[in-house]
Amino acid sequence: MSDKKVKKQQQSHGSQHAAAKTAAEPTHGFIWRFLNAAFASLMVVRSVHHIQTDADWWLWVPAYVLGFLMTASVALSPRCTSCSLWRYTTSLIIVLGTLYLVFNVWVVRDVARGYFPAEDRLEEGKEIAVLAGLLGWAVLNRMKAQSASGGILSAIRTLFLFAVLLACLPIAAYSLCFYSDAEHLPHCKHFL
Repeated sequence: MSDKKVKKQQQSHGSQHAAAKTAAEPTHGFIWRFLNAAFASLMVVRSVHHIQTDADWWLWVPAYVLGFLMTASVALSPRCTSCSLWRYTTSLIIVLGTLYLVFNVWVVRDVARGYFPAEDRLEEGKEIAVLAGLLGWAVLNRMKAQSASGGILSAIRTLFLFAVLLACLPIAAYSLCFYSDAEHLPHCKHFL
């Protein structure tokens, strides 16, 4: 066999292997794309609502816009999660979002201990649930995008992301205490 024939066979075998590898990769289902599109729609609705009704819309809309961009990109092209720019952006969203969420919980809890008439509810307390949901969804998208084989660093990242995801649950529960009909929730008397 000549060298040209051997190279041609190797190239055709390599392209067949690449095609088989692409076909074997997990496909991103319609349900995941639909959920991301629904979450992106929620972020648009929340942003428009805040711009129209709140004087302090600038506190919340940037987080909602980032959430929209992240989830809309996954809804339109699920394979974008393998792009390094998307991974770095979601990492930044998760780290800064965690800090922002903890800061908001601390501020709202401190303010809520003061005197407020019964008809006054802290509007910011209600936003914490949406931010916790956004952060949790970013973590789920990021965990879904991570490869299974990454060694110890991948395991540490996954543990960190899982810890952030679990931390969003009590934060969202805390936020429920700021709704007007939440007095009957048993955990609210311990939070406020």
